[in-house]
Parts: sequence; C-alpha cells; structure tokens
Amino acid sequence: MELLGTVVGPRHVRVGFLRRQLEVVKRKLSRLRLVRTQYAWLLLSKSFQASLRHLQRSLDLSDAGDEWHRVDDVFRSAIRELRGSPRVLPTDEDLFHLPSYQGGLGIVSHARVAPFARKAMAEQAGRQLQLILHPSSDLNQPPITQQRTYTDVANAVRYKELSDGLDLYGKLQLAENGTKLGRKPLTSLPFEPGLRFTNSEFKALLHLRTLCPGEAHICHCGQHNTPGHDDICRDRVQIKTWRHDKVRDHLASYLKAAGVSVSTEKKLAPEDPHNLMRMDLVLSHANGAGAYAMHDITIHSASALAPYIASITKDWQQKDGMQLLRAGLSHQAAKKVDKYRHVVSLDFVPLVFSAGGALSAHTMDLFKAWRSIVPSWDHLQRLIAFALVRKRVTNFRLVN
Repeated sequence: MELLGTVVGPRHVRVGFLRRQLEVVKRKLSRLRLVRTQYAWLLLSKSFQASLRHLQRSLDLSDAGDEWHRVDDVFRSAIRELRGSPRVLPTDEDLFHLPSYQGGLGIVSHARVAPFARKAMAEQAGRQLQLILHPSSDLNQPPITQQRTYTDVANAVRYKELSDGLDLYGKLQLAENGTKLGRKPLTSLPFEPGLRFTNSEFKALLHLRTLCPGEAHICHCGQHNTPGHDDICRDRVQIKTWRHDKVRDHLASYLKAAGVSVSTEKKLAPEDPHNLMRMDLVLSHANGAGAYAMHDITIHSASALAPYIASITKDWQQKDGMQLLRAGLSHQAAKKVDKYRHVVSLDFVPLVFSAGGALSAHTMDLFKAWRSIVPSWDHLQRLIAFALVRKRVTNFRLVN
C-alpha cells in the first residue's frame, strides 16, 4: 500500500516501488548532458541526489539492501560521466560519498546512510509513540541520537581509513579539498563570469578532487602523470603570475572597500634603482599617518610541498593531511620572514596559500581579523578560491 510518499507491503512491492522511483531519477540524470558541466553538477549535487533521500527513513529495505547499491551505482555513473574519464578508481566510492568539508564530493551513498536513517527514525518514532500511549512516562530520558550523529561517526572512520591509504600527495590534496577555499569552486553558484568554468575546466576540477589522473600515464614532459603532476609540470602553460596578481588585486580591492588605504607592488627601496624588491600589499592609515603593515603573497602546490614535508616527517603516513600541509606552509612562511627580516621595519605577515586553498596559521589569523571589517567577506573568499583553482584547471590535461 502506498501512502505518504512511501510504500508498505511484501518485499517485491517495496522493491518495485523503489525501482520505479529510480527510473524517474534516471530520466532526470540523462538530461544533465544537455547543460554545461558546471550547471549539471549543481543540479546533481543540490537537487537530484536528494530525490530518494526520504525513502531511506520511510522505506523498509532491511531484506533488500542491495537495492540501495543499485541506486548508488546510478549516481556514481552520473558523476563519472561529468568527470569525463574512463577510469574507475578504488578511491571513487569514498571520495564521491564523503562530505565536501572532509574533501569529498558530497554525493552521499544511499547504501551507507540508509541503515542509520532507519535506526534514527525508529528511535524517534518509538519515543513519540511512548509519549502518546503512556503520557505519564518519564520525560527525563536521554536525548534521541540524530541521524547526523551516526553518519558523522561513520564518515570520520571512512575518512581516516581513506587518508591512511593514500600517498603523501593524496593526503595533502584531500586536506586541501576540505578547506573553506577548497570547497568554494565546487559549491558556488556561477552568478557572475568570474565564477564560471568551461566544461573542460570543471571536468578538471572533478579530476583534482577525486585524485584522478588526466591523460596518458606518461606526460609529454617524460614524467609519470600521477595525481598532482599537472601542478608542477614544466610543459604546461605557466600562469602563476596571473594567479598571484588576481589574489593580490582581490584582497586590495576589498580592503579598500573597508576603508583601508592599500598600495600594491610598492618598492621597498625606491631610491635604489638596483633594488627590485617589492611588497604585494602595503596597508596605511587612512589619516595619512603612514604605513603600518606589509604583506607578501606566495602560493605553493601540494606537489611542491610534498618533498619537504616528507623530509621532516618520517611517520607522515600516520599524520593527518592538514597537519602535514600546515607544516609545509609554515616552512614557506618562515622563509619569507627571513627574507625580509632586515628589509621591512613594519609589521610583516606573509600571506601563504596552498594552490588547493589551505592557509598558513598566520594567514588564517589575519583573515579572521579582516573578516570583521571587510564587507562581503564570503564573496572575497569565493573570488580568491576561483583564482587559485583557475590556474590548476587550466593546466590540467584531460584524457582525449
């Protein structure tokens, strides 16, 4: 019997109902190829993937659990089609399933979540029935465990198992994916030109986030085309200066909007024509009292940081990716401080980013301070995130 958007009855009735609902979802997914890849992803992640979520709680498939795997296979096929690669990787299931703040794509596995959804529903329904049938029962009972609590615990276990099985670059990329800046390109609505990707660029973004190599196993430069190689390959078009300048200009523009006087690319020794040292951002008091802080921007890929991290961390396999990433970024920040130690007399804080969106500790502290004064801070972060990833997706070579 069908009621309230679900069905009760024998196994074949429940299974048939789910399969009919899945056919509706398949028809929706088949139309994704009619729109740009970025738009298709947003439709998939923000709308279509939720089409059958309610059934995880209301449809009893305890005797037909494989049906949820059938649903997952449909969504995984849709993701792979958007990614545009023939590769099926052993890490795909975890990276597709894990939420974006844990470095995944956030297309949640129905088979993994359904048991927790049913369990949470049963506990909640049991509590409500108890209150209806026995109004005088003890109300000081422990709170009901929410579905999210169950899934958070399970995801934490899967994240650790996945991270522990990755190589050093994979651990760093997974950590970058989960940062605020790392998530922005995947989740932002493209409401202005600077937030839009071409189809090939967005496919490259999905490759990067799922640790999927691009073209042939051997790159044109002669090296193995492993994940992360595209970021450091000398055979690619280099737009590092463009990326650096975009980040600098976005920060300068929004700080000026906050009432801060900002100079960019200011020479540190203008009286010496042979001294070409410049500072990316020089912040001055609005009343003309002079400069009070200087910031130099530097951006490093996880692939470039990995050798140093491996050299100082013998047991990196047991460490969290973000911990390792921060160690590499802190090292780069210290190098900047040493470079300008005897040149800059003002407060100097290097702004150190990873190419995937992670920040050094001092950069994070500075961003927290700026957040309280800069209007539309979230949009500034979005623009910086797109500037960082634009270089990566431009250099990425997809499978022809």
